[in-house]
Amino acid sequence: MASVLLGLILAALPPFVVPQPPVLEVNCDTGQSLEKALPAVQKSPGATMRIRGTCVGNSVLTTGSVRLEGVAGGVALLQAPDPRDRRAVPMVKDASDVETPSLHFQHKGQSGAGLAFQQSHRGRIFDCEFDQNEVVVVYQWSDDGEVWRSSMHDNKCGVLCPRRSSPA
Repeated sequence: MASVLLGLILAALPPFVVPQPPVLEVNCDTGQSLEKALPAVQKSPGATMRIRGTCVGNSVLTTGSVRLEGVAGGVALLQAPDPRDRRAVPMVKDASDVETPSLHFQHKGQSGAGLAFQQSHRGRIFDCEFDQNEVVVVYQWSDDGEVWRSSMHDNKCGVLCPRRSSPA
């Protein structure tokens, strides 16, 4: 009798649904920009930003956990606004878990970093392309960094992982 009653109570409860992190679509070829979209992604840990088109600018991402990905079969180029600008195209700072699959990072003048992680816990880069950068990827004061299945050509330097004490 008790098991039947328990079964009826459980059947009457709404199903338990785990909320999924949001996915934000950004198409820089239609006037959207990473800078305008980043605040929404940074408010939602685990969110994904799907990027399409050529995004020009230096973005700074400061969040706990996010995935920046290129749209499958499309172009997702993150490019510096000025070839002489030494800042990283996207800078990831104070983040705990960031993935960047299927993106193309370019400086067109080899004067800056394609991607930089500062004081971040984990940065995973895969299926990406890096060209015409001074440094492909910089992991500075960061715990873990992974780069695999990525193309690197016409860059001055590869992956830098400076071993310094944390800037406390």
